[in-house]
Amino acid sequence: MPAFERSGPRSSRVATRRRTETNLHRSLLPVKLAAAAVLLLFCERNQPPDAPSTPGGPASIRVGDTGRYVTSTIDPDADSIAYQFDWGDGSLSAWSATVASGEAATMTKAWQTQSTFSVMSRAKDSKEAVSEWSGEFNVTTLEPGYKEPMINGFLYRVEYYDRSVEYFRQFEVFDNDGLRMVPVLTVNGEPIRILSYTSTRYLYADEKEFPVDTTYLLEVSHFWGEAWAEIPMPGNFQMTLPPEEHILLQDSALVIRWQKSSRAEWYWVDVYMDYEFFDRDGNWDDITIELDTVLQDTFLLVAADRIFPDYVDEVLEGDGAALVWAGGGPAEEPGDSANVQGAGYGFFSSANEPREKYFYVGAPPARRRSPGTGASLEKLSIRMRGRHRAGRPR
Repeated sequence: MPAFERSGPRSSRVATRRRTETNLHRSLLPVKLAAAAVLLLFCERNQPPDAPSTPGGPASIRVGDTGRYVTSTIDPDADSIAYQFDWGDGSLSAWSATVASGEAATMTKAWQTQSTFSVMSRAKDSKEAVSEWSGEFNVTTLEPGYKEPMINGFLYRVEYYDRSVEYFRQFEVFDNDGLRMVPVLTVNGEPIRILSYTSTRYLYADEKEFPVDTTYLLEVSHFWGEAWAEIPMPGNFQMTLPPEEHILLQDSALVIRWQKSSRAEWYWVDVYMDYEFFDRDGNWDDITIELDTVLQDTFLLVAADRIFPDYVDEVLEGDGAALVWAGGGPAEEPGDSANVQGAGYGFFSSANEPREKYFYVGAPPARRRSPGTGASLEKLSIRMRGRHRAGRPR
């Protein structure tokens, strides 16, 4: 009996303890679940960066020369990012310095053998999560003695004084050492027809209408590789000053103004004036004034003393014309850098020219003296042909 009597209170104490532990476990369960949820949320929150963009850079390069290659991506968590390149020759770059999410990184590479290499990139965030590899960018290495050809060209839209419109696309591929194959030249994937050729020079041209206010990619494939350049073609715009049939009086400045053209990177202004006058000794004479300049503004003021020198006593009659190009790509002024990349060098530019402004000087002349809008196309062609004739020192 004593043992039995002792067993009752002990069982009760054990049961009470178990119920207490169970209740404690149940009371702590929400806390544990919340902690697990926080931990799970923390783990899920750290996502790796997106696969970087396919690397960009020169697609053709001489053996031993150094090329610069760029890539970029974003991290879903906005973590800082480091990049690594696979150079396609069995080697990997070191990880780059960390940059902000979305910021690009540039690294350099010089290959020592002649081949084609597939370059890729990947990224990792500050928590060491690594992305997938990017797409492949093929780089062809060329023999050390390779000399790239000169490639020049332009897109040109012009509206004449009678409001008719014409389009011109013209390109040249030139190599002093001779072209070993017929270059294939395309603009936005469309082949441009060959107009004429020699062993060292191919001319491509047509007069097909093309859209403005958009981007154009020039691509040239030749014996040594591929070259390319990308430029904007500015949108249409109009000149607003001087007014129609404006008479420029003696000792007056000439004001030229035009609308802003979308995508324009510069404006080229060409002014021509021709008028008759008496000098201070009473002698009749004739003067021609020509000037051109490249601007970022949308107006030009030609001072009176540039138009009417001190020896002009009385202006009789004459006229003038003001032309404006809205341009894309290099303006091809002294100091401008060529924009053709890859296995080639040279200039690819665009120009959109609205209807000119024709005006009188002193009084309307018996016949028009100033050249028409078409003269500016000839100027553009002469400038381009001049670059081709000069070539590059070998």
